[in-house]
Amino acid sequence: MLKTGQSTVTVGQDKDSVKKAINDFVTSYNSLMTLMRNDTKYDDANKTAGALQGDSTAVGLQSQLRNITAAGSTLGGKFGRLSDLGLDIGADGTIKVNDTKLTSALGSMSDLKNLFMGVDTANPNNNGIATRWRAFADQVTGFDGSITTRTTGLQSRVTANNKRVDELNDRAAAYEKRVRAQYTALDTQMAKLNDMQSYVNKITSMLGSS
Repeated sequence: MLKTGQSTVTVGQDKDSVKKAINDFVTSYNSLMTLMRNDTKYDDANKTAGALQGDSTAVGLQSQLRNITAAGSTLGGKFGRLSDLGLDIGADGTIKVNDTKLTSALGSMSDLKNLFMGVDTANPNNNGIATRWRAFADQVTGFDGSITTRTTGLQSRVTANNKRVDELNDRAAAYEKRVRAQYTALDTQMAKLNDMQSYVNKITSMLGSS
């Protein structure tokens, strides 16, 4: 006669998957920040400027993203800023992960979830950081977003410039090259933002299931 034994199934948050999603996001975020920094800087040693050096749209986006990432929220309980999770922001704007600290933070999943996903109906600036990241990405890459508008404008200038290329000769060729480089750089930044947003959505999806 067979005796049926009892088994216990424990259902909980997959901390390893959440940790991987956060690390993947950091990699994407750092790639975007490095791209923005290189595109907007002037290399004094080589006397060369990035494709978007002096471009107000690119510089503004870089500043906004850094401000969102550095800002805190009161919704995360014991976690007020990313640094409390072991995500430390360097002078260059990129994030370095303290693995020990992040692993420890995953033990307080509810607070971590609120820091990323919390919504403050009275003060949107106090929303969770992932909530603000997602809103930022939606805003700048949307139909009327700053990157969308800027790239459309640059493409229009390229098209108009092509019509005058014979008249402008070498000067037009140099101008078109710069405008195309600006367009390509901004388009690449949009792709990076979309990539970053996908990791944010992954993080919020995982935390939302807890």
